[in-house]
Amino acid sequence: MEKIILEDYEINRDTVALQPTTHTDYYTIVIERDQILHVKKTPLQLIKQAQKAKSLFQSVQERTSMPSQPTRQKTSNVAGSSTTT
Repeated sequence: MEKIILEDYEINRDTVALQPTTHTDYYTIVIERDQILHVKKTPLQLIKQAQKAKSLFQSVQERTSMPSQPTRQKTSNVAGSSTTT
């Protein structure tokens, strides 16, 4: 089986394990559900990269999220009684 050596790797749902290694061409063996990859970054670098991406995704999601139910505001009509819209 031929080794697949990657410059970079994004941790995803198929990632089962990140195994550190001391090979001269790569620093991590990535075990996925259906394949084994070799990456030129350390496991810690890959984890930090994934955490950074996750926090960026969450901050964008928070800024663009819509409330599930709009809030009701009380308005007053001319006669002075209040109504809910």
